[in-house]
Amino acid sequence: MRILLMSNCPLLESQGSGYVIVNFMRGLQGLGHEVDAFEPREFEWWQRWGGRAKHYRVALGMAVWTLRQLGRRRYDMVEFYGAEAWLAVLLVRWWWRDRILLVSHSNGIEPQFYEVMQAHQTLLQTPRRWYQLNQNGWFRYAFSAVHGVVTQSDYDRTYAIQHRYQDPDHVRTISSGLLPHYLGRAVNYDRDPVIGFCGSWIPRKGITTIGRDVGQILLDFPGVRLQLIGVGREVDLAAYFPAATLGQIEVIPFVLDKAKLADYYHGISILIMPSIYESFGLVAAEAMACGCTVVATAVGIIAQCDQDMVWLLPSPGSPHLYRALAALLHDDPLRRRLAQRGYRVVQGLAWETAIATLDQTYHHWHSELQP
Repeated sequence: MRILLMSNCPLLESQGSGYVIVNFMRGLQGLGHEVDAFEPREFEWWQRWGGRAKHYRVALGMAVWTLRQLGRRRYDMVEFYGAEAWLAVLLVRWWWRDRILLVSHSNGIEPQFYEVMQAHQTLLQTPRRWYQLNQNGWFRYAFSAVHGVVTQSDYDRTYAIQHRYQDPDHVRTISSGLLPHYLGRAVNYDRDPVIGFCGSWIPRKGITTIGRDVGQILLDFPGVRLQLIGVGREVDLAAYFPAATLGQIEVIPFVLDKAKLADYYHGISILIMPSIYESFGLVAAEAMACGCTVVATAVGIIAQCDQDMVWLLPSPGSPHLYRALAALLHDDPLRRRLAQRGYRVVQGLAWETAIATLDQTYHHWHSELQP
């Protein structure tokens, strides 16, 4: 098939969403599909505005660019990433009717994201500004007006079905794969007490809880170290952690090499992900493949795990993270058991399987459009 791919985020493999999009795209190309891919730097309007009104500018640019591309070339399908596609979806459906397969390949169901974020405003400490309109009424069309939705996890799929965006046959969970050097590696579960966090240092990742609970853990367990990976160079540790613990914290601002990141995971005993929202949670899957015990909220792929595979936090707030870490630090056999079971459960996350499933899904949905 000839596929037009429209992404609401940069196509950079070093970033979470970019990693997903780029690897699915390469996989489809490897199976013989022709994919023309475009990112915001090519179509976003008024880019000098920075972050102001970004959703609106991406939506307008994506719609105009999509119509322009469809006018230039014949495509069998358009694969949209991001709810900003809502305007493009409505215009394409109006103009081309059902002659082109339209799919929302989600890196997160935005209406669910905003609902969850609104429910945790006390943790976020960033209330919505008066000019930040609720766009969920528009965003839903990015999922309900297409022919099918692909989600990263059942966490998002369940939401899409419950809100009747599509029937169950047209919402498919196809989780990202892990790169080969993460799968089947020998793992040593005897590790020093190192707590790890990997990701952007932003409120929805649970940084308020991390500061409170892990800060107290470092005070109560002086032999424990905290490793913060990929958080950038601007994190003010003193604003989050007690002064007496700063010597126990190591910051690794950026890791662009996935193989090097795997080496870091192998030195971590407990990986924490107290996120308010995740569509998949690639960090958790990678860490489990490297023998870490994962402590996380039930979001993304973690929502599909049982309590005997990971330590599930009942909420992203305090003191649940503290209690989980204290229990695991006192009970090393439990930590090892969770790590071993988590390791086994993610070994099936191979890119070859994910891409083959995506290919079959797209062919099936496309066949339904044929007269």
